[in-house]
Amino acid sequence: VDYTGYSATYKLDAFTFGVEVQQEKLVAGTTDFFKDAADDASSSAKFDDRDIGTYFVKYSLGGGATAYVESSDDDKNDETNITTVGVSYKF
Repeated sequence: VDYTGYSATYKLDAFTFGVEVQQEKLVAGTTDFFKDAADDASSSAKFDDRDIGTYFVKYSLGGGATAYVESSDDDKNDETNITTVGVSYKF
């Protein structure tokens, strides 16, 4: 299995925008050890690629507080897609 990952962030005043993508590609002649339970176990077909993306926006409230929204998307398993909204505080 070949793995590739990349990420980027962009800061504009109190906002930070970001993206991270992890790609998984099955190489010919290898076994898919990470086959999803959602895949048909009786099928001989295997995925040829998978993308898992995470996207976020953070806003600095000042004084160590940050509000954020983060969303993750797995193109092979909709059950693992998640969106999180929150506030963090560092002191």
